[in-house]
Amino acid sequence: MPGVGKSTVARMVGRRLDVAVLDLDDEIERAAGRTIAEIFDHVGEDGFRDLETDVLTTALSRMPVSIVSCGGGVVTRAQNRLLLTSRSCCVWMTAHHAALSARVAASRTKRPLLEGELSDRLRALAREREPWFVETAEITVDASVGTAWDVTELVIAALVAAVPPAVASIAPASDSSGDPLADSRGREGESSQ
Repeated sequence: MPGVGKSTVARMVGRRLDVAVLDLDDEIERAAGRTIAEIFDHVGEDGFRDLETDVLTTALSRMPVSIVSCGGGVVTRAQNRLLLTSRSCCVWMTAHHAALSARVAASRTKRPLLEGELSDRLRALAREREPWFVETAEITVDASVGTAWDVTELVIAALVAAVPPAVASIAPASDSSGDPLADSRGREGESSQ
């Protein structure tokens, strides 16, 4: 869902696990030479979803162990759900409606699917996508509690339990100051997602 903190937490998990992170929306923008909003304006949602599927297919076929941060709409296509379930350990980050609404309202990012009454659009997207998230996700993490650092640690713990060979050597960490947010403050700009 928009505003859950997928991109922020993906970068933080990637840093902690020392693996590459690919933000699918960033890759889509690079491939198209346009922003997500411009892609929607130019070719509509169907055209965007076609490009998203192409970029996802490429990303999952060429990358070694890595983190791929996908937009929440990636699950709307059966082909993408199959790719995610067959070629990855998919993590679904959930959050309470109020938290999502507040985060999206505070964001400067233009989100084409959220035009109109924000709260109603978020609820509609959640109703539409939740069955697909449930179908696709191997791991579910509540991202509405705590900080981005807290969510990062929850994701890592879940990954260790789900795929021990890939991440078994990772242990919970904090920086030398004892401040668990120091790693995200300033560099990511979003310490509370």
